[in-house]
Amino acid sequence: LTADVARTYFSIGALDAEIDALTEAVSLRQKAEDMLNLRYQEGINSELTFYQAQTQLAQAQSDLVDSRRRRENLVNTLAVLCGVSASEFILEYAPLKTFVPEVPAGIPSDILKNRPDIIEAEHLMAVANEEVGIAQSSFFPTLTLAGSAGYTSMESGNLFDWESRVWSIGPSVSIPILNNGRLNAQFKAQKAQYQKTLAEYRKRLLTAFSEVENAVADVRFKKEQSVSQQKLLVAAREAASISIERYKEGLVSFLEVIDAERSRLQAQRDAIEIQSEELIAVTVLVKSLGGGWIK
Repeated sequence: LTADVARTYFSIGALDAEIDALTEAVSLRQKAEDMLNLRYQEGINSELTFYQAQTQLAQAQSDLVDSRRRRENLVNTLAVLCGVSASEFILEYAPLKTFVPEVPAGIPSDILKNRPDIIEAEHLMAVANEEVGIAQSSFFPTLTLAGSAGYTSMESGNLFDWESRVWSIGPSVSIPILNNGRLNAQFKAQKAQYQKTLAEYRKRLLTAFSEVENAVADVRFKKEQSVSQQKLLVAAREAASISIERYKEGLVSFLEVIDAERSRLQAQRDAIEIQSEELIAVTVLVKSLGGGWIK
């Protein structure tokens, strides 16, 4: 629930930032349309140039309305997650500016024991251990979460080593030969139950490690993508500025200005979306670790 709240909140913040960008774009394109309309009336610009500017303005206005619609839907979703009626829930406008936290290296794998599914599986297996008569032992592998590469074994660096050990563990006890097979039948039944709980434990453990590995990969690649996107955004802004100057000097048509401005706005919206995805990736990692990297 906490992870769902965080993801929804970050998505709303990203939409708020996008609404800011689109509002600015609408304002700039409105000024451009007014100027080009005046120039058209004076016979300086062609009718085509004016309608090109009008098309770009209408597109930005349409995108702005859609972003506001999506924000309202997400706010209603967040209200439900918070247990509040949507009609009574108000979330102040706040463009996304949250810093993306760094995932520390050296996180021990046993922090996954905070996960409810792992806790339940361990408790069920402990009960089965008692019923079969096996001494309690720890099946959890000793691994470390590297900040950028996922899990690495502290012993050998090979995940299959600990996996094989977990897979091979099983009950080994002696029972009386006589008593008409009743004890033997009971033991087999208890042993089967134990094997079932052990199989479920293995399944949940591998699922947990897989989820963490995926989350770590998402965090790493989203960070790299964000760096590249910021470079793209700087270049797109510079290109848009140059195109306007070239148009004022009569060196290019207004079509070049439109293309440059469209690229700048798209780059800005993509940068906002990637930042939101970075935060959501860290949120998913926190969830997959069972609540974070602090025991």
